[in-house]
Amino acid sequence: MITLDTKLMEEVEQRYGLSLLEDDPQQSGSGEVHILKTDQGPRVLKKHDSSFERDRLAFQHIVLGYLNDKGLNVFPIAYPIRGTTETIFNHQGSDYALYVFKDGHFHSWNIEELKDAARTLARFHQATVPFTTFQGNDDSFLGRCAQSTEDLILKIQQAEGVYSSNIAATLQEALPALERLKIDFDQATQEERYLPAMRETSLIHRDYHQRNVLFKDDQVSGVFDLDGVAPGKRIYDLAFAIHEFNSIYEETDGTFKLKEVDMERARTFLEAYQSTFPIPGPVEDLILLTTAYRHIARLEFELKKGANADEIFLQGISRTVSLLPNTYASLKRGE
Repeated sequence: MITLDTKLMEEVEQRYGLSLLEDDPQQSGSGEVHILKTDQGPRVLKKHDSSFERDRLAFQHIVLGYLNDKGLNVFPIAYPIRGTTETIFNHQGSDYALYVFKDGHFHSWNIEELKDAARTLARFHQATVPFTTFQGNDDSFLGRCAQSTEDLILKIQQAEGVYSSNIAATLQEALPALERLKIDFDQATQEERYLPAMRETSLIHRDYHQRNVLFKDDQVSGVFDLDGVAPGKRIYDLAFAIHEFNSIYEETDGTFKLKEVDMERARTFLEAYQSTFPIPGPVEDLILLTTAYRHIARLEFELKKGANADEIFLQGISRTVSLLPNTYASLKRGE
């Protein structure tokens, strides 16, 4: 754990006009985070990754302020530096920001928590539609998915001799599912009934899962890690959330692999979302296709590393891809 150095503590106190009483550093995949006990109550200090552009961080803070103005106060808000409207300061080459503290616990598999997580995502999408200027002209998404899947199939067929024998065998596990998904993508590109859903845009969170949402009394009390927030297709965010909130993993040889997706819970999440801000059209079909594309893109990205590809990572993603078609077929049938 990294505790604040004396100079940084003094700078935080000076910039925000408070006294620090205690520093509780936290583990976070999105940057260094500190829960601070101050004379004005708890605060969250976050060090943002050096690769994260300040303009994007400033945009994120605008979005957070906007969401709170709209009554969505489960999203944190960045405190302005005393006497200014600025919310970001630089200390020894790194950007920092101070946020409102949100209390709660991580998802406990409670069905009421699950429903409110879905409703909160829908409200976030509904509130941020004005941030997008997209007018429905990008109808090529499914076509790009089909092409990416075809390219990946070809790469797997030629994997022997390019990758290790273990990686080649791992990729073969996903091949039947990819071939089936390629057919689904090709068919989807020919059907106009999918277009209304694909044209539904807003800001999307892009990482809405159990570890980025807190709960209290069966309701969402905090939503975090909006570092990737950007305009996008609502179905993309919804599909990712459904998969992440309802996946069950098992440990095999020291690694965690997808065992199954609880489809009853997945339907509950989808119904709660649709009751709040519905996406038109055959959404169930697109949940499968969009989830598949996200994992296909992850496979593609890792395979670009060639001999340096992470074998364990590829095993996990290949296992997920191989299970997707049969798993999500039941969502379409309502089983």
